[in-house]
Amino acid sequence: MTTPGVKPTVSNGWPQDAAALKDVKAIVVYTSPGAEFLLDSPHRDEVDKLMKSGVGLVTIHWASSVKKENLERLGPAWLSYLGGTWVSNVGLGGGKSDLKQLVPDHPICRGWKEYEIDDEYYLHPTISSGATSLLQVKDKKAGEVIVGWAFERKDGGRAFGTTLGHPYRNFELDAFRRMIVNSILWTAKVEVPKDLSLIHI
Repeated sequence: MTTPGVKPTVSNGWPQDAAALKDVKAIVVYTSPGAEFLLDSPHRDEVDKLMKSGVGLVTIHWASSVKKENLERLGPAWLSYLGGTWVSNVGLGGGKSDLKQLVPDHPICRGWKEYEIDDEYYLHPTISSGATSLLQVKDKKAGEVIVGWAFERKDGGRAFGTTLGHPYRNFELDAFRRMIVNSILWTAKVEVPKDLSLIHI
């Protein structure tokens, strides 16, 4: 089952059929470094057109990153879409930590409370001044680390990036799935209902 009025489409790689992108409201990426996947490819111009038309963007875990050697070349466009990034591989941590909501009243934080998470943490993320840091953990060595942010782009589009999502077991947690679903709805400009029984996670 899905959230009423929302139709998800799954694609292994960039859609080969252009019709799959017709009327798309948000793109969710969960793959190798998102900057390279979207911007070092034949569909770069198509991605740019979608972003500039206000299509939302959600990146999960490694997809929220750009390789260090490509930062100067891809970074400006990537940050303009996502509002933040992790530079791969500049610092890795992990373990158990409370997942803290820095802006509890943000729609992405609706319907779930802070809880203990066990994940891989990407340290020292770059967060643009226009982005809102939403989620934070405490790494044993690095201390407090931002692991999720929201971004409202100048073109009217929205983005959410999280560096969480390494182990599959976290997707088995209701609170984690709720956060991901909320982020997709928010970036697609679908109101996150206050009655969360209307959202299927």
